[in-house]
Amino acid sequence: MTVEHNTKKTSLLPLLRDQAHYVATVRHVMDKIKDIVAFFNPGQVPVIALDQPMYAVAKQVQWHWPENYGEDKFVIMFGGLQIEMAALRSVGTLLKDSGWTGTLVEAGIASAGTAESFF
Repeated sequence: MTVEHNTKKTSLLPLLRDQAHYVATVRHVMDKIKDIVAFFNPGQVPVIALDQPMYAVAKQVQWHWPENYGEDKFVIMFGGLQIEMAALRSVGTLLKDSGWTGTLVEAGIASAGTAESFF
C-alpha cells in the first residue's frame, strides 16, 4: 500500500554580516525574501513581519524605492509582539476610567497602586 504525505518546503535564512537596521541590509534581506518566496511559491507577494524599529526602516525602503519594494510588491507588517502590545494598551485605555481599579481595591484583590500598575 502506498501512502501519500503532504510535504512543505521550508528554509532558514542565513545570519547577516552587517547591522540589521541599515537600509542596505533591509534592502538585501527584502531581495532575498522575494527570491525565496518566488522559488517556493511563484506569484505570491512576500509578507514580512518585523519589530517596530525594523518596520520603520522597511517602510522607508518601500516609499523610497516603490518600483522594486513598493506596497504592491511586499506586505510589511508588525510582528506578533507589537500587535499584542498595541491590543493590550487599547484594553488598558478602555478600562482606565471604568472603575476597574476601585472594584479590585474594594474586592480586596489588590491595593490601589497595584491595581493602577495593571494598566
